[in-house]
Amino acid sequence: MNVWPLVFTYRGVIRGNGFTARIHAISRVLAEEQEDGGIWLNGVEPGGIATGGSDFDSAHANLKRMFYDIACDAADEAGGFDGFREEMDRFFGDVDRPVNETWRAAWVASRQGRLDSAPVAALERFTGLKTVAGIDVEELPAEAPADPPKVAKPAPAPASDLQLAVAA
Repeated sequence: MNVWPLVFTYRGVIRGNGFTARIHAISRVLAEEQEDGGIWLNGVEPGGIATGGSDFDSAHANLKRMFYDIACDAADEAGGFDGFREEMDRFFGDVDRPVNETWRAAWVASRQGRLDSAPVAALERFTGLKTVAGIDVEELPAEAPADPPKVAKPAPAPASDLQLAVAA
């Protein structure tokens, strides 16, 4: 079974109870090829995430949705921005030690050219790895209400982006 050390970056805007926050996160996931050819992504940090798909594209889409949903749930449950930031820091600080060890071994193997890179050839390469993990949660100014409201439309989904790259 093939494994690949991946880095993910996430940028998005989350709306909570009385606040809007911008999140920028960078961290690590371990991609594992399954017997059926599917891909499973295990979070290193945060260690509380794991999802998969029939291929990298579907696993990537599922990871993006999972991370966004976790952030939205935290925003909904937080009493305000400070509580949200604390919850995201706590969530992100959870390290899955066994997955971390496997990720580091895969990273060394990748740097030595010992991994099958064909399945991840389309992904960008992330170099200069020292310690990769961090989340920045910034409160955005409240939007002034429209005066008068022009048309009642549902609010658009907040823009978010989660990218995967191979740690090299």
